[in-house]
Amino acid sequence: MDTTTQFDLENAVQAWLVQVTQGGDLTTGNVDELRDHLLTHVEHGRAAGLQDAEALRAAVAAIGTVPALQQEFSKANLSLRWMRYALALAVGLLASLSFWIMGIAFNATVSSIGYWVDAPIAVMHVMMPISI
Repeated sequence: MDTTTQFDLENAVQAWLVQVTQGGDLTTGNVDELRDHLLTHVEHGRAAGLQDAEALRAAVAAIGTVPALQQEFSKANLSLRWMRYALALAVGLLASLSFWIMGIAFNATVSSIGYWVDAPIAVMHVMMPISI
């Protein structure tokens, strides 16, 4: 009985890509580029006579470690990160501005109503002073 298992290259490549993308600033284009680059290295390894698992290990070693790749793509995608921060800041500022405008409108409404509510109370205090 044969106890060897068939190496699934596609699943191994996908697992490596998941590992690289966790905690990194990679775009979809970056992931596609890495996948193509990795598979090209695997094909070169196969052409040299390596089995799929060996070819994948050699390809991963040739491309670089996961932390090094994440650092490089983080540098390359720095403008993307700043655009995300700028978008979050803009959304926060717009939300703050809208609440501020609503507060002014609400305050103006309450102030005009408040005159009619507060005036009789002030008159009552003058007419019936509270003594302690």
